[in-house]
Amino acid sequence: MPTGYTAGILDGTTKDFEHFAKLCSRAFIMHLREEPMNSEYKKREPNDYHSKAVDRATKDLMRINEMSDEEIMQEERDNIIECRSRYELKVKKQKEDKTALDYYLRKAKKYKPPTDMHDGIAKFMIEQLESTIEHDCSGRYWEEEIERLDDRFDSLDVERIRSDRKIEASKDIARHTKEYEEELKRCREHNKWYDDFVKSLN
Repeated sequence: MPTGYTAGILDGTTKDFEHFAKLCSRAFIMHLREEPMNSEYKKREPNDYHSKAVDRATKDLMRINEMSDEEIMQEERDNIIECRSRYELKVKKQKEDKTALDYYLRKAKKYKPPTDMHDGIAKFMIEQLESTIEHDCSGRYWEEEIERLDDRFDSLDVERIRSDRKIEASKDIARHTKEYEEELKRCREHNKWYDDFVKSLN
C-alpha cells in the first residue's frame, strides 16, 4: 500500500521528482505535518507568545514603578483574598470527593468476589479508591496554603512587595526575550534549510 508521500506517484498527481522531494520534505517541517499534502510550503513564522509576554512584563514593570504604596498594598490584599477563596473551594471539593470515594470504598470492601479468580479485581478496586483518597483528598495542602496566605496578609510590607514584583517582571522580560530570540533563530534556520533544499533540486 502506498504512503501519503508515494500515493501521488501511483495515481499521477505527483508530476516529477522535485514535486515528490518537496512532499517528502514535509516529514521534516513541523508546522506542515498536519496540513493537507497538497498545501503549499509557507515560510515558518515566529510564534508571538514570547514577544507578547515581554510586552506584558514590560508594562507590569512600568505599572509597578508608577503605583503608590496604597495601590500596591490594596492590590496585594485583593490577590490574597482571591487566592484564599479559590483554595477554600478546593478544600471543600476535596472533602466532597472524599465523601463520595469513602462510600465506594465501603462498597468495595463489602464486595464478595464470586470466585477466587475475581479476587484480583476486588483488591484492585480497593487499591484504586484508597490511592485516590490518599493522594487527592486530604485537603491538607490547600489548608496549608490558606495558612500561608493568612500569615502573608498579616505581615504585608510594601517595599518587599514592590521589590519582589520588580524582580519577577525583570526575570520574565529576560526569560521571554531569550526565548523569543531563540524562536527567531529557529525560524531563520528552518527557512534556510528549506531554501537550500529547493536549490539543491535544480
